[in-house]
Amino acid sequence: ADELRSALVDFRERSGKPIICYTMNADMREYYIASVADSIFMEPMGHLSITGYAATPMYFRRMLDKIGVQAQFARVGRYKAATEMWTDSTLSDTYRRQLEALLGDWHDRFVGAIAQSRNVSADSISGLIDRGIYTANDAMEHGLIDGIHHEDEAFDAVAQMIGEENGSKVFLAKRRPYDE
Repeated sequence: ADELRSALVDFRERSGKPIICYTMNADMREYYIASVADSIFMEPMGHLSITGYAATPMYFRRMLDKIGVQAQFARVGRYKAATEMWTDSTLSDTYRRQLEALLGDWHDRFVGAIAQSRNVSADSISGLIDRGIYTANDAMEHGLIDGIHHEDEAFDAVAQMIGEENGSKVFLAKRRPYDE
């Protein structure tokens, strides 16, 4: 997501052309990428799910104990938690600190990028993340998207935004294989 977002920023800076995004629904990763766009349009029945980041480590120690298998790993260093899922049954304080640091970094990068792209404060974005999932109308109300349109209406709005005349073409990247 970081690389794609950076490539889009680079494209816009080098070409001077606007980037317009249309989405039916978006999660954290999709919105992170889309937020670089000059305009974001969403399907009227769409939703924006910016709920933050979480980690759910799995542990197999109890299962291995039940079947009589003992996991044996050499552990080198305090912050080497890769084997904990096989050797422990709960999250260690060290691994918890690692996960909190990782998730905190992701959160801060997401909030900073969105705040900069959408011209709002980082505190405002953090508050919006705390509230979770937004309908298209809610996302529009909070300034997370710029318009609510069905797909064909969004493409017409793009053509109007860039001043396309009859006979000119607007390049549209579509997901569905049956579109020309």
